[in-house]
Amino acid sequence: MEEISEQFQIANKYLVEGKLEEAEELFSRIIKAQPDFSDAHNKLGIVLKDCGKLEEAIRFHERAVFLKPDFVEAHYKLSIALRDASRLDDAVASCKRVLELDPENSPAIHMLSALTGNTTGRAPADYVTHLFDNFSKRFDCHSEGNGYRVPLILRELLNKHVDKEFFFENAIDLGCGTGISGSAIASITKRLSGVDLSENMIQEARGKGVYEKLYVDSVEKFLENDTEQYDLFMCTDVFVYIGDLTPVFNLVRERALTNSIFAFSVEDVDSAGPDYVLRKSGRYAQSALYIQSLATANTFKIIDKQTEILREDKGKTIQGSLYILQYEN
Repeated sequence: MEEISEQFQIANKYLVEGKLEEAEELFSRIIKAQPDFSDAHNKLGIVLKDCGKLEEAIRFHERAVFLKPDFVEAHYKLSIALRDASRLDDAVASCKRVLELDPENSPAIHMLSALTGNTTGRAPADYVTHLFDNFSKRFDCHSEGNGYRVPLILRELLNKHVDKEFFFENAIDLGCGTGISGSAIASITKRLSGVDLSENMIQEARGKGVYEKLYVDSVEKFLENDTEQYDLFMCTDVFVYIGDLTPVFNLVRERALTNSIFAFSVEDVDSAGPDYVLRKSGRYAQSALYIQSLATANTFKIIDKQTEILREDKGKTIQGSLYILQYEN
């Protein structure tokens, strides 16, 4: 048993570090040696899902909950794999099973809302931290593999609107993650800080060496409690976890210097529909009319907007818009 436990720890380390082939091989060996090890079945399901082997992932998650019927995490991971396999009714059933076992489970509450078309105002903080805390060490490689270029494109848009010799005096990277956005804008800032909900992502960002200060907090709570003023707000791939952007826009306005720049990305939704929607992916999308109304209400002028393919998700391209706003008070 001690040897199996040590192997499990090593395999889990491989998973956290994104060494999926090594993790798959070692978890498989552990299961062969101990077929009733429910945790190993669940972890192998996670690895297989990350490798795009959805049907295999589902089988191992199902085996995990068969072996341990009250295994909350395995039920939740099963619901995500079922969703990605377009087995939505089964995904809903798995989410409901999670909530029978753990009625306050924030990730399952959020995903059940997404799967059943119930658009909420924002994703729970626990959902976001759950999503990223165990993903931090492989986030950069994953983003690169999915063609994620939003920070670089926003930097290119910024270059169109600032002089070559211009530097932002005090910039804040809202939802900085591992620091991909900060790295894109660091060379045009004199002082750059970052904030993110995930402590593990902040640790990865610290290793980039581009931030003067880093904070573990939500975007809204940070801006509510902060006393500094900024001339650049960067916010990439963050509004996919916040549907109702009214509080964020209000708080950015309060912390903005005259002529400050607010650069951000959103996933697009048809402007003929609601202001924002919660998609089955668990991510939010906002309409152009909604962004325009928020900008106008908060004395921001949209000085640039560009529609782009933001990333790839399970072989499909996700379209969104990149905005550059300027505060005109």
